[in-house]
Amino acid sequence: MRRLVLCFFCFLTLVPAFSRTKVTVSVRETAQAVKGCGERYIVQGNYRGGVFNSGVAEYALASGDKAILDRLVEQLLAIGRGEYPMYARNNFLHTPAGGVGAYMLAWHGCEVLKPQVLANHAYMWENQPRSSDGVMNAIHNRKDNRIFVDMLATVAPTNLYGGLLAGEPGHVDYAVKTTLYVLKDVLYDKSTGLVHQARGWGDPAHISEDCWSRGQGWVARALMCLMRDLPANHPQRAEMEAFCASFFKSLVKFQDKNGLWHQEVTDFSSYPETSGSAFILAGLGTAIECGILPQKKYRKAFVKGLQGLMSYIDPDGSVGHTCKGCLNPGKGTKEDYKAMPYYFNEDHAFGPVLLALAQGLRLGIETVELAAPMGSANEGDRHEKPEKK
Repeated sequence: MRRLVLCFFCFLTLVPAFSRTKVTVSVRETAQAVKGCGERYIVQGNYRGGVFNSGVAEYALASGDKAILDRLVEQLLAIGRGEYPMYARNNFLHTPAGGVGAYMLAWHGCEVLKPQVLANHAYMWENQPRSSDGVMNAIHNRKDNRIFVDMLATVAPTNLYGGLLAGEPGHVDYAVKTTLYVLKDVLYDKSTGLVHQARGWGDPAHISEDCWSRGQGWVARALMCLMRDLPANHPQRAEMEAFCASFFKSLVKFQDKNGLWHQEVTDFSSYPETSGSAFILAGLGTAIECGILPQKKYRKAFVKGLQGLMSYIDPDGSVGHTCKGCLNPGKGTKEDYKAMPYYFNEDHAFGPVLLALAQGLRLGIETVELAAPMGSANEGDRHEKPEKK
């Protein structure tokens, strides 16, 4: 009788655990859906189109999907031929060449893209506005000394790949030195190991108070390219790797219980933000891939992040909780950043998510197990972006 009671008790204890069904999601199928959704929302001709194309390029390489790669290359060539209007005053001069995706693919063997990338890089090197301390600025900063950390996601890869392609080691040096200067000497936050977004809004010496999610993400994107492709014998390779290790270790400390990072990374009362989280995951995964962080210790954080990210991705590839464009809002306080709205299928959403999913494939992650269906975090919380009038 006692055995019977014990067996019955075990049955009652174990059945609920077995009844909680896991949802298995394909990383490739999710990426395909996000790519398709992005193609419906993204307009080429500004930096956000370039961010999306960069994500598609990374996914094409990681997945080995030649059809996707071939279609993307044709689009990048069309951009280079001037078949898309260029607009948005916050573009960098690399946008007419197809952006970072074109530069990266040209360096990784796509010969047909090399002529437009080399011509664009030569023009950009001579004509891109620079701050008084020599940091390349977006076009609209031509007459002031502002720096915002977003720029590094362009400055690092274009000068790295452009310099390597052109045989200009000074340009490669500039990519590394400028990145480390901005991160360590200008925008670094000693108390957290993270970075602020902006210098020079209002008072030329003013530094914003934030640790903004996508700000950390722009840094992660810049560091991804340097970690993978900066030559091993470069004199600042060790310094770059040391900063990467410290930066991503600091970020993991602020990962929430669902695996994501919040709009103001240091304040969990702000909302989970997907573009920054996805960028951070892509960078964290690259640090693992390159051996800068030990896989045994940090792979779990990466997988947890993918699981959290999937909860904001609908099966059709729509993405929720993405902060709108953000340049030192208000006075640059943490509260100003926290007040920035998030939207469903915002233009910044798709490229970073593709980067994170591509990095999952690079680490051999083909499926992700979820405790709830994809997109479950979006239910009842779909802040639609207002239509432009």
